[in-house]
Amino acid sequence: MICSYLQERAAEDESFTYEVVIVDDGSTDGTKKVVFDYVKRYTVEEVRLVLLGRNHGKGEAIRKHY
Repeated sequence: MICSYLQERAAEDESFTYEVVIVDDGSTDGTKKVVFDYVKRYTVEEVRLVLLGRNHGKGEAIRKHY
């Protein structure tokens, strides 16, 4: 998974930082559960989940995060 690579890279290089942002726009595909389970299992603080409730498009997802 991408997060595994990023964690390894951060461990090797202290100046390397990252953040993974995942947007769930009200989908029913289980995105929220997968992300919550991953963060809980691996204690990854660099993963953020933005919950929009319904699809507002990419622009809204970016505005909500920042």
